[in-house]
Amino acid sequence: MSQTNPMPNSNETPTPMAMMQMISSRWVSQPLYVAAELGMNEAFMGKLVDLEMPVIAGGRERTETEYRPLLGAAGFELTNIVPTQTPLSVIESVPV
Repeated sequence: MSQTNPMPNSNETPTPMAMMQMISSRWVSQPLYVAAELGMNEAFMGKLVDLEMPVIAGGRERTETEYRPLLGAAGFELTNIVPTQTPLSVIESVPV
């Protein structure tokens, strides 16, 4: 089964919506996001979270209860939350 690339121009940075479409349309067959901490100090981590927050969380922290309907609206089901040794957790979800 051939699938169309939703980002025909490889120089474009995909929008969050385009990324969700790629995943939910199965253009990406098995999405997996892996983040590794490589000895970041706390000051750097705080700055990194400040920069990431507007992009990945709409500018705010969210609870599990808040993530479930957000993921549901995007066509995903939250399956697990994995705590880490950092202030961040890994949220696992699958397309529904």
